[in-house]
This record gives sequence, structure tokens and C-alpha cells, in this order.
Amino acid sequence: MPFHDSADARHRRIAATAKSRRKACNACIKAKRRCDLQHPSCRRCIVRGIECYYPSTRLHDPTPITTATPSSSGDSSRRHRDRDSQDGDSQGLVSTSLSSSSPSSYSPPFLTPSFSSAATATATMQQFPPTTHSLLYSAELLLLQGTRINPLYFLVPDSWTVASSEMARRNRIGRTIPQLNKSVHQVQCWAREWIEQGSNMFIHKNLYYHDDSYNDDCYPHGGDAAGLHMPKCIQDAYTSCAAYFACTTKNRKMALGIIEQRVATLLAEQGEYQNNDNDGDNGIFSTRDISDDMNNNTKTKSVLDHLARVQALLVYQLIRLYDGDIRSRVMAESLIPVLTRWCMQMLDSALLSSQYVYSMSTSMGPYLLSSSSNGKASVEKKLRSDWQAWILAESVRRTWLVAGHMQCIYSLLSYGINACPGGLMFTPRAGLWHAESAYEWWARCREKTKDSRGGDGLLFCQSLESGTQLLKKTSPEEVDDFGRFVLDIMAGEEKVNQWLSV
Repeated sequence: MPFHDSADARHRRIAATAKSRRKACNACIKAKRRCDLQHPSCRRCIVRGIECYYPSTRLHDPTPITTATPSSSGDSSRRHRDRDSQDGDSQGLVSTSLSSSSPSSYSPPFLTPSFSSAATATATMQQFPPTTHSLLYSAELLLLQGTRINPLYFLVPDSWTVASSEMARRNRIGRTIPQLNKSVHQVQCWAREWIEQGSNMFIHKNLYYHDDSYNDDCYPHGGDAAGLHMPKCIQDAYTSCAAYFACTTKNRKMALGIIEQRVATLLAEQGEYQNNDNDGDNGIFSTRDISDDMNNNTKTKSVLDHLARVQALLVYQLIRLYDGDIRSRVMAESLIPVLTRWCMQMLDSALLSSQYVYSMSTSMGPYLLSSSSNGKASVEKKLRSDWQAWILAESVRRTWLVAGHMQCIYSLLSYGINACPGGLMFTPRAGLWHAESAYEWWARCREKTKDSRGGDGLLFCQSLESGTQLLKKTSPEEVDDFGRFVLDIMAGEEKVNQWLSV
């Protein structure tokens, strides 16, 4: 008797055949790496911040839901493919095709969901269970009607894209050794400031504090030990660095020994190991694809966990790379690829978390506002939630920038090679980082500043474009110390001095 397939069996066989014929994206094919075939961007392209383009669109997943009109959804794939050619000159960003929002929305970007289905959002949510310290901090998101600024501008998925370092090479500013040392000294001062004051320009004073109760000024009662949520790795970094900054010439070797032990503990806890024999490679200019090292830690760690270990290793590196002790410097050099990899994993975690927040804010925001029994109390709660999310997101951005700049400067000073890591969006506006309450932070975000140059001020900026954007659109009093730090690196001392003197 001849064998006849049922309709369901034929469909399953056809689907399996189609899936087996899917081709990897162009970037993975060129790099000869395994592609997970996810759409609109595979994981490797998201992590590396490069465009993800598949040769054929016949097998693409359904177009992600967007706020665009129905007529624009049909050519979504074409817009993603053409995006770099359209916007590369003006923004210098490498698209990850995560949303269809245009670069003009950078100041500020507006909401664009990036999930193709509720199942995708649920799967992402399961990777990051809601905690008090994550970008999923509250399901109730602030969506104020009629305001010019989206309160979640800092979580737009495209804002986590690492801009190509090609722009930095084109606009390279010659810097002298004293100027490079000045930047290093500034970050070292910030490390000491963290020890003395509990915060600095990349570690926010409320980052590791949280309490469910707030006073009338919307300021968390985080001054007591009960409100401290500080991961062990950052506690170890704080105590060992405090010992280092308090040491004398007689006990400095002891302080460095303590740091060495703390670093070994940190690496062991994170499943890393220190290899001082790199087969002739000093570890700084490794050609290995760091995306191959993306492991399950990215899925199980919260954003705060990623940030804490990066900040801990960063302050250790700041001390050991520039202390002058030969043993410490050699051991720190071997950890440069580790810090680079952790930074990329941190951005990957923040990106995934931001995608979920954006999806939920679009689908649930109107319901949450309309179902509130106490409108004023609900808005206050949402405002505090957004402020806490901004603190975490901005700390991630600033920590990534400091780590990248410090390792780049070290390679320049030690080997004369510029290993620029690329650029990232950050918030340079003065007053936001040191805001004492959620209301003060939100008022400063909404403020339409008029500077002496007739501009509106700048809320969100691409670090690689700070040399042009900040100098043209802001006055010195509108930029905080971290913005000036980035500006000094990107624009050069001469242009910054001219800007300050106007």
C-alpha cells in the first residue's frame, strides 16, 4: 500500500525544510560565526552593535508591532537595510534594526515597541525576573499625556547601540601625553571621590540604595544600612580601594596585595580565571570574537549585577594599570579583555531589559493610567520608578564610557595604538545626575533651556558627536562634569577652552 502523508505531516516537513534552508546573516557569514537566525537582528549583531541583514526576506518573522501607520509596515525590512546609508553621516550609528524610530528622535527618542509577539516579551521577562534593581523596576510606567519629553527616552533600544569607532578615527584629535594623563587623573579623582563621598560621576549616590518608603520630597530613605542593596563584589571593591587610598609608602605593597586577592575572588565568583601566559598576546589587542564568550550569565544576572561587577573590576584596573607597580600592571593588562567582555555583556543585558520595558509601556501604559484609583499618588509612584530606572541606565552608560576611554588611553600611552571602543548615548545635561528628588530630575528633563547660542540645550547625546553637538547646542553651564570630561576627550583642549571663553 502506498504511503500517503497527512496534511499536518506535510506542513511540518515543509516547515522543517524551510528552517534548514535559512541562511545566516551577512555579518555572521563574513565572520564565519554561528548565527541564531533571530529577527530582526541576531544576538551576535546586537552584542557587537552592527547591522544585521539577511540575504532573503521570504522567511522573515512577522514584522514587529510598531506605532507607525499600517502603510509603513510593508517596507520595514527595506528601511532597516537602508538605514545606515541614510543616517550614517548625520549620526554615526551602526543600526541594529531594533526599531523603526528615526535618528531625529534622539532628543528625545519616542516610544517604539520591539517585540514581535507577547510570547517574545514573556520570554525576555523570564530572563530578568522583576527586582527592585533592574530596568524592569516597576510595571507601572510613567506616560504623561501632552509632554514634549518621553520620560523613558533613555531606554529606547537604539540608544544602546555602540556607534562605530570609524567616526572617531575620521575626526581624530591629536592629544599630547599631558592631556591624556589629565583624563586619567580625572577618573582617578572620581575613584577617590567614591571612597570619600559614596558616589562620583559614574557611580550614582542612589544606585545601591532602595527603600519602598519615600518621604514627601520623593527622596528615598537610603541613608541607613537597611536600604543598602550593594552586591558583594562592589563592597569588596569599596573596602579594598579605601585601604589603597589610605596607604603609605610603607604599606602600599600590602594594599596592592589585598586588591590582588579581591580581583582573584571576583574572577572566581564570575567563572573567570586569570591567565598571565597569553601565548605572546598581552591581552590588549586580542583578535578573538568576544561575542563567542557571551554565556548564560547574561540571561541570569540582573542589570545591576552586571553593572556592579564592571564597576568593581574598573576601579581595580584604574589602580593597578596606573599605580606603577610592575606586577600589578602586568596582571591588570591580562584582564583588559575580561573588562571589555563584561562591558558588552552589561550592554546586552540592558538592551534586553529595555526592549521589554518598551513593549510593556506601550501595551499597558494607557490602562495603568486610566485604572488608577488615586491619580496623584500613582503619578508620584511612577515618577520615582522612572527616576530609579534612569539612575541605573545612566550609570551603565557612564561606566561603559569610562571603562572604554581608560583602556583606550592606556593603550595609547603604553603602546601608541588607538583602540577606540566606539561611542554610546549618554545624558550630559547639568542638574540631572545630582538631582535630589524625582520631581527635580523630571523638571530638569522637561526644561527647554535657552543658552547663549540660541539653542534649546541637549538632553541626550552620542559621545562620539559630543565634540560638535555640545559645542554648538549648549553653553558650558548646561553641561555637567561628566559631559565636559567626554567633550575634552572628543573635541580637544583647544576647542573646549574656546567654548568656555565665549
